[in-house]
Amino acid sequence: MSKDKLTDEFNYKNILIIYAGYIIGVVTAIASIKEKCPQATISLLTDSRSRKYLFEKNIPVNEIISYGRKNFIKEIYQVIKKLREKRYDFVIIPTKELKETGLKDISYIGIGVILWLSGIKNIAYYSKEYNRFDINLKRLAVLSVWDIITALVAPLIIFVRTPFFIWKEIVKNFILSKESEDDEFVGFGEGRGATGLIYSLTRAKMAKKYGLFGIAHDDYMGTPITLHRGFIDLALLKKFGFRKSVGISVILFVIAFTWLILSTTVNPFLLIILPFIFCSPYFIKHIYAGVLEMLSWSFFALSFVSYYNGYVLLAAIFFALLIFSHVGVGLLYGLFIFLYVVTNIAYGASAIPHFFEFLIFSCLTIFFTVLYLIPFIKSRAKLSRNELINKHYGGTYWGKQNIIQAIAYSIFFISALLFIPITPIHYLLLLPLLVLYINISKKWIFSAYTVEMFMLVTGIIFILLNPKLGVIVPYLYLINTSPSILVPYIQGAAKYKFSLKPVTLGIKKQEIVNLFKVTKGSRIALEGGAIEGTSAYQFNAVLSYLLVDEDVELLNGYGPEFVESSIYLDIVRYLDCKSSKELLKKVLLKTGTNYIVAYDEKFKQNLRNFGFKELGTVDCKDISWAKGESGPVITLFESPFDARIIEPETKLITSTNMIKFSAKKDVTYFLKYNYYKGWKAYQNKKNVIIEDAHPGMIIKAPQDGEIVLKYRYWHYWM
Repeated sequence: MSKDKLTDEFNYKNILIIYAGYIIGVVTAIASIKEKCPQATISLLTDSRSRKYLFEKNIPVNEIISYGRKNFIKEIYQVIKKLREKRYDFVIIPTKELKETGLKDISYIGIGVILWLSGIKNIAYYSKEYNRFDINLKRLAVLSVWDIITALVAPLIIFVRTPFFIWKEIVKNFILSKESEDDEFVGFGEGRGATGLIYSLTRAKMAKKYGLFGIAHDDYMGTPITLHRGFIDLALLKKFGFRKSVGISVILFVIAFTWLILSTTVNPFLLIILPFIFCSPYFIKHIYAGVLEMLSWSFFALSFVSYYNGYVLLAAIFFALLIFSHVGVGLLYGLFIFLYVVTNIAYGASAIPHFFEFLIFSCLTIFFTVLYLIPFIKSRAKLSRNELINKHYGGTYWGKQNIIQAIAYSIFFISALLFIPITPIHYLLLLPLLVLYINISKKWIFSAYTVEMFMLVTGIIFILLNPKLGVIVPYLYLINTSPSILVPYIQGAAKYKFSLKPVTLGIKKQEIVNLFKVTKGSRIALEGGAIEGTSAYQFNAVLSYLLVDEDVELLNGYGPEFVESSIYLDIVRYLDCKSSKELLKKVLLKTGTNYIVAYDEKFKQNLRNFGFKELGTVDCKDISWAKGESGPVITLFESPFDARIIEPETKLITSTNMIKFSAKKDVTYFLKYNYYKGWKAYQNKKNVIIEDAHPGMIIKAPQDGEIVLKYRYWHYWM
């Protein structure tokens, strides 16, 4: 089954539901299935103790399959046999919250083994809280013989091909490719469309428009430019572009690792290993995906090497730069350096000097970063990435890439134990493995890119300090994992290399921009209900990029994870064909939105039936997106509802980091922009109280006259 989720084509015949103590989830899942797949046969799998309870509840299923504990092995065998005969399309696990039960908890234990042996490859999660959505399907992670062969053979081939990769991909495609000012590179990879790089390019354009520490009021009802994105990375991207930013990061890495080699008794010929590291799939994946993390990891390496050599002030400066670049990587580095100090003391180092050295280092870092961290902490509630991924999307799960990654890194760690006498550095090797486990099995905290770079950087530090062939070989095996394993979700990912062929959007740009000329000064909603879905939804990032310099506001653009979760959960996810006219009206009026962009044909027809005026269409099939799919046919509609960005209606003026409106005494105004601590309101030079409406701002005018809202970074410290 190639679909990632249930669609309108409900041709499923046999569906299995697992009862794990959540009866409401079972009932709601069955109701949804009967509505969408009335022809489907539904079976329920449980243990014998729950069977009687389910019969008493009169659950409307075709069959209840149970197993007991007395003759467990025999009964499990019978269950597996029956499941194999039935050939279920997929299995559903109802949960109270998606994070409570997941593929991560059952892949290779308990019921997961039963499903694997039964040949069921598709697992779905159905949450009562989010039961409006179709059931998400995830494939059960089962390693085939071919996967194992690829994991064993591909690293050897990748390593041998490194010189060819350097010339063809890095030199010819990445470095020497000429970029047009009118059509800049928005990604890298042959056969692909725009990658994650387009998100960062959009923010860089916003930084030019509003300043690095300003707020983009025209994006997701107002988002700070760099509050939740490293401002150093964005400043570098804005100034030099992506390719030069990557080059600067690599140079800093080389400086750090060369310093580490030369500061020890290790043979300087170890420098020859660095090109193989920077050309490995673990490293190149960040270019392929367009991720801005390399700079932060270069600061990680520089700070550690400085600390290792006793330069505490320099280490603190690099740590501060790391935090300015990526707070998440900064958290990992804090754990890393703390564990390094503790294990050194445990292994006999003088405790008092090490403690005071670490104390000075910590105080200096706090001193350098406190002015940045205070705004970050104060606005932390507005960063919904953790909540959306862990609660709404259902967290991450043990896919093939994670399993192979864990096995490969474990082999590297075991080889370090076997070939190198135990030192404090050995304990540092445990951290990436622990982070991977927590990230998959407990709670998503860091992106896959962050975990991979943590493994890469920690590993290179270890082997440069302990250059034994018995650890170098497993390490190279780890970082040269096949690209087809690292990114199984990318169609056509090569087994032996990441292509770095530049990607541009092409000739449709101006046609798209022209379509939106009629929306000048207004707010536009983009179809966005199926967050896990097709390229159409992801095309929103392309529109964000193309329209960032136009005089329009986008209700939802490049991604909802950098604003509070209510923006997505209460608003954006209803912008699709499943919503009624009344629900769309509620959403558009709540957000002051007068236009809507549709991709899906059914959604377009619904909008026509609801009285929306069709303004124009652009066929974007020549613009491909992240999975190499053709772009959608976009249609712009004007809403029949009279939505206002401020209520009650009054004269409203927006400009760079400032909003003004005319107010009457004792009238309460609802301003449909996100509230951050950086906003302060004034009337006749006196402060006016702003109430956070989640989302929006509520302001009661103390007197007649103009109210001015100013967004300033220093307001967070007041």
